[in-house]
Amino acid sequence: DQALAQLGDFAADLCSDAVAQFATLGVGGQSDFGRAFAKTRHTALAFKVQGVPALGVAGRYYTDGALSGNMSRALQLVDWLVAQERTRKK
Repeated sequence: DQALAQLGDFAADLCSDAVAQFATLGVGGQSDFGRAFAKTRHTALAFKVQGVPALGVAGRYYTDGALSGNMSRALQLVDWLVAQERTRKK
């Protein structure tokens, strides 16, 4: 989406240090930053993220402290989901 790409480019201009950091991770240039921003936004909307911290596993599962009861339980759930995904992929 053009507007998201423009927003990503705007954010990249404001955060040149962050862009440099992303470059060390293999995300280069403003257009890549814009695409990464758009993908992150799309994922957050798909999972209906209400706030942070929010945890996603394998692009299939989402939880947060409120859904799990508290962050400790959320982390336990994520550990379990990661183990399930590892088993599923074998």
